[in-house]
Amino acid sequence: EAARALHGGELAARDARVVELTKGERVLERELENSKQDASKLQRQLQLLMDQLRQSQTDASGALLEKERALAPLTEKAEGLLRSNAVQKRQLELMQQDLDAANRRAAGLQAELAAELARAE
Repeated sequence: EAARALHGGELAARDARVVELTKGERVLERELENSKQDASKLQRQLQLLMDQLRQSQTDASGALLEKERALAPLTEKAEGLLRSNAVQKRQLELMQQDLDAANRRAAGLQAELAAELARAE
């Protein structure tokens, strides 16, 4: 009978351990389910953020394209003005050279006239 009591005590201890392990398993299963739910929420949030990022990139690309379209006429106009300015500057340089040459000719003619007048006297 002592053996039976000892055996009964072992069975009771084993049953208690099984109950304890079962409770622990349920706790772990709940934690696993919670972790899965959290991971699912995080996945949805990540997907939302990725969608927002793609939309932001699309918007930024559109804004950049619009900026380039708006600046193109101004850029062309500025380039045209720079070309026109360069042409006018060259024309001014040529006119200055012509004026210098005319002044030299006038000075030469004045010198000749002064020499003629000096000889005529």
